[in-house]
Amino acid sequence: MQQVENIKGDALLVQMYDIKDDYKEVSTSYTNVRIFKNTPEIRYTGKIHERLVKPGHFKLVDCSDILTVFHLGYNKKLRQKKDKDSRNLTLLKKQLTDEPENGNIHFYLSDQYLALGNWDKTIEHGKMALKYGINLLGREAKAYVNIIQATMRKNAPSEEVGTLIREALSKFPDYPDLYILQSDYYRSLGLFKDEADSLEVGLRLYERGNNNYVSKYSPSLLKNIFNRLGFLYYIMNDLHGCVHYRSRALQVDKYDTEAFQQLLKVLLKKENVNNVTSFLSHHYQSEQELVFVTKNAIILNAIEVFNYFYALLPVYIRSDFEVYYHYFNKQYNEALSACIYNYKQ
Repeated sequence: MQQVENIKGDALLVQMYDIKDDYKEVSTSYTNVRIFKNTPEIRYTGKIHERLVKPGHFKLVDCSDILTVFHLGYNKKLRQKKDKDSRNLTLLKKQLTDEPENGNIHFYLSDQYLALGNWDKTIEHGKMALKYGINLLGREAKAYVNIIQATMRKNAPSEEVGTLIREALSKFPDYPDLYILQSDYYRSLGLFKDEADSLEVGLRLYERGNNNYVSKYSPSLLKNIFNRLGFLYYIMNDLHGCVHYRSRALQVDKYDTEAFQQLLKVLLKKENVNNVTSFLSHHYQSEQELVFVTKNAIILNAIEVFNYFYALLPVYIRSDFEVYYHYFNKQYNEALSACIYNYKQ
């Protein structure tokens, strides 16, 4: 707080995170003004998506590295989204009637139409926003994202989509979200190496940090990107890259079945099984984690891994896997007896 108290300025730019899904997931990250002086000269303008204005010089101080605000207004269970979207649309249209050449309003309309699935209107207002100019931090780049997403949803020719992406990247080469769209574009063309390259550039830019953009990067999106990269490296026969990204996905969510199963398959191909079980037992130790590994070993028919983790399970849990234990170890009569016993229970 002492750092903040010593700052001289009209308003503070802070790091924002929109939270959704019962407060468990970050929907969007961006910077915005949320703290400002209590003075009559500073006022909000706009019926929705209000912004601060002040006559003359408005001194904004970037504090996004030391101040974070979590915005709960985007939790889907806290609002009726369709009702709010319709209300916002009505208000924005009225504002546009008064200010037809206001690029900010066109941008918000583009955003609103994208949420409502009206691709033509998304593109129309996105282009008008770029034409008249947007003076909202990071929103010009987001206007391109809206236009590209809507164009892709319309199943436009790949040449048209590619041209839009190249135009956007020429203006905003450090905007990570554009590289996600570029990866989707390459994926549609079956260019897997180019897809992987785009995803990795986007990741590097996101991890480097740039608070001048509205970004959709979140833990769940990162996990999906890691898993996609793991898959791409697998089909390109780069098993080291596959292991790297599947491991990163598991760092986000250690119970991600897709990531775990492919990681285990690759490790068993390339490593001694004792090294594999030692590695897994270091990262999976609680009862819930041991059960997770045991179940996936069954699915993959990884008998030695199953036997290792079966022995680590508490006795009262082992009975759930007794049939598999006997079957994998070719004790078929015992497996049948255990199966019959479980059925009677």
